[in-house]
Amino acid sequence: MIGPALALLPFTVLETLGLTARYERSFKLSPGSLLAQRYLPGVAVSSQSRGLMVKAARRMGIPAAAQTHYTGHPALGATDVLSAVNARLSGERNAAVRRAVQAILGQAFGARHARSPLWLDVGEVEAPTRAFDLNLYDAELSVDDVAAALTDLASAFGIAPALWQRLLRAAGPGMLGHVSAGQSRQATPYLTVYFEP
Repeated sequence: MIGPALALLPFTVLETLGLTARYERSFKLSPGSLLAQRYLPGVAVSSQSRGLMVKAARRMGIPAAAQTHYTGHPALGATDVLSAVNARLSGERNAAVRRAVQAILGQAFGARHARSPLWLDVGEVEAPTRAFDLNLYDAELSVDDVAAALTDLASAFGIAPALWQRLLRAAGPGMLGHVSAGQSRQATPYLTVYFEP
């Protein structure tokens, strides 16, 4: 278990560099695993603060090879996004995650204020792009709104129902922010859900 000092380290480092951080909570599902006590700090990055972010990563002990890189594709429409999901999550091994993402997107595309979500390719310095991230804030959905798709995925991944329901009670009212899906470094399929409590 990570202690409070280590959990707060990113915020402490960013604050000492004059960068204000916000955060999202998250949980990650993969076969046989549910990681619930997670968060993602975020900072508004400008051309002036990029160097500070590299400095912050060093102070936090994040090796350069493990730093995540995002490439945005803002011009993708709904059909293109669904095609990209199907291509990135092709094959039987990724079928459960693919179905979950398709169902979540179906709800997001049907939402009143939704625009096509921003697609980000996700990779690391020494690793090929294995994942993607979809920003769904504009859909104004809660985690509860997509609970059926997530519950089906939790079941397919063998997550204990009591554990899953406990997480859903805590996260369900939160605003759905974005989802990330793909394969881990060990080629294990996963889906991460980011939300604001």
